Amino acid sequence: SPDGGLGKTFWGALIGMIVSFLVAAILSFLVYKDDTVKEPETASENDNQNKLKSSGDTIVINQSVVYSPMSGKVLPLTESEDPVHAQEALGKGVLIIPNEGKVYSPFDGTIEIVYDSKHAIGMTSNEGVELLIHVGMDTVKLKGKYFTPHVSNGDKVKKGQLLLDFDIDKISKEGYNLESPIIVSNTFDYDNVDTISGTVRSEDELITVYKN
Repeated sequence: SPDGGLGKTFWGALIGMIVSFLVAAILSFLVYKDDTVKEPETASENDNQNKLKSSGDTIVINQSVVYSPMSGKVLPLTESEDPVHAQEALGKGVLIIPNEGKVYSPFDGTIEIVYDSKHAIGMTSNEGVELLIHVGMDTVKLKGKYFTPHVSNGDKVKKGQLLLDFDIDKISKEGYNLESPIIVSNTFDYDNVDTISGTVRSEDELITVYKN
């Protein structure tokens, strides 16, 4: 009958509207869910870009600091009166003109050698930096006079630990130049060796080495 046809049309239209509404609702939910998942990824990418920019687009894999073993004035190693040091033949580093007769450990590490003449110490940090601390020029000729070491070969030491005493006045009166090379003897293991200049106190940052 005509009424029955209209009824079927009405219910069919109603069911179609409900299905359309449900499909739209499901699609809206899926799109919204996708957006909420993507937002953290975008934020993470921005963070990574900022980190790269803040480091000059260079990722530093390994960085080690050598603290000053002495107090005094810092000069470029290339200004040394000894041509071997001036040409950085033993490695890069600095000169320190000490204002007190004490040498402290520049990092946590191991004493590799205290020279028989007591004027120089070779050591390695726990991070692998090999350092030569050489007090004065030609002071090997003093044969240990005016030097008092407080460590021995193979000793484990902590940053700031007293390694050596030396008498500045008596060494100077003997006519020796007190400029003291502080040298990273495994310089070629690193991509860059940065040094400071000016005046330092013991345990101030002195040298930073980098591997990229």
